[in-house]
Amino acid sequence: MVVSGHPAPLSADFRTSTLVDLLKARGVTEVVALDLFDERAELRFDMNERVPADYFGRFGSLIDIGSLEHVFDTRQCLENCLRMLSVGGWYFLHVPVNGYFAHGLHVFNPQGIADAVRLNGFEIRELLFTDLRGRRVANPARHGHRLMWLVAQKAVEVAEFVVPQQGYWTDFYRATDAAQRRKVQSDYWAGVGRKRSTTDHL
Repeated sequence: MVVSGHPAPLSADFRTSTLVDLLKARGVTEVVALDLFDERAELRFDMNERVPADYFGRFGSLIDIGSLEHVFDTRQCLENCLRMLSVGGWYFLHVPVNGYFAHGLHVFNPQGIADAVRLNGFEIRELLFTDLRGRRVANPARHGHRLMWLVAQKAVEVAEFVVPQQGYWTDFYRATDAAQRRKVQSDYWAGVGRKRSTTDHL
């Protein structure tokens, strides 16, 4: 298992522990931390660069609890994470999708991340949104800090990384009138967890 990102403090009985401590307490026998800056990490990679091929398919789980938004080259970072997992392995991701001004370098469109994961051999098992305190939210588009939590399992290994396109625009320009385009928008927003309001417009 590799844990990508700074060790995160835990609540409840683990207030003085890190995620690594919690995983080991739950029976995980090998935990490898990856971080460019933290000297405690076993792996010190710049995730803007391709990781060495020796690490492809090496891990059974990868937990990213706050790295992707801090790496400028999102594509390379995501490819690294997905390639480091073995077939059958689990990818746990948590990224900001709203708010978080100047927290990192990116705030993400959840559909783009989900599409990239699916196109590159993974099956999404869970996808939900929460606020800063971890409370589940129905509409991540509303103002405030919003996080996406994604759990995916690697089904197959792909030869080349597949870059997603925002295919919504194909349907949008194929629509023949404004009403059809509004429906295309509504369907797309529903797919990324957004509830359409009466103030939305083309």
